[in-house]
Amino acid sequence: RPDGLDAKSRFRHYVNIDRMEGRLEQLSRDFAWDRMDRIFLNQN
Repeated sequence: RPDGLDAKSRFRHYVNIDRMEGRLEQLSRDFAWDRMDRIFLNQN
């Protein structure tokens, strides 16, 4: 757990954390991921 956070920040940090795995999986399906140099240097 992060140290030194006020109650509001702690709440925001943990709210909906149980949904994060599904959101990250959806992002990995929706977008092509690669290194920045491969994405931006190989544009035609």
